Formats: sequence, C-alpha cells, structure tokens
Amino acid sequence: MAKNKRKIKIMLGSTVYGFEDQLSQIIAQLNILDYKVLNSHNGSIKVNPKL
Repeated sequence: MAKNKRKIKIMLGSTVYGFEDQLSQIIAQLNILDYKVLNSHNGSIKVNPKL
C-alpha cells in the first residue's frame, strides 16, 4: 500500500502590480514541481475587499 504523500505548500506574495504574466509562470512552474501554491492572484487564497 502506497503512503499518502502530502504536497508542500508555498505562499507566493503578489503585491506588485504589472507582473501578472511572470507571476502566472512562476505558479505554473511550482505546480509542475508538485508544490501547492497559495496565492491571491491565482485564487487559492480568498481576498476580503472590506479589509
């Protein structure tokens, strides 16, 4: 029986505007390397606009 492997989570900050294409490429590369990327631009972290 195979052991259940958990993905390593990486939080990627995206506070700099104008670099969305590079940010998407970084997220794609990390996903290929089997990391779970947490990022508000990617939609994996929910943003509260009232804060």
